[in-house]
Amino acid sequence: MSARVSRRAFLKRSATAGGSILLGGFVTGCATGGVANPARRSLVTARGDAIDLHIAQTRIEIAGQTATATTSNGGVPGPEIRLSEGQDVLLRVHNAMDVDTSIHWHG
Repeated sequence: MSARVSRRAFLKRSATAGGSILLGGFVTGCATGGVANPARRSLVTARGDAIDLHIAQTRIEIAGQTATATTSNGGVPGPEIRLSEGQDVLLRVHNAMDVDTSIHWHG
């Protein structure tokens, strides 16, 4: 028995799948600062016993618009930091802003 799909159902499913792919790319682009943002998320791997994080107000471009954002090492969001299990590291946070700041961690 062969399952037949109408032309209308095929086009509707194709449009839904294509829209999902485009929307996924848009959401990912927004979360990482967009393609136009040269200060995208970076990866920091500890190569010694210390990592430096520089917190500052930085002009960034999102979807063709310029805005000021609080950045870590020039990026929004800040860099991903990868450590090995049991690895000790000193995180040095350099605050270049005019106000106190805090860091929100995951992991």
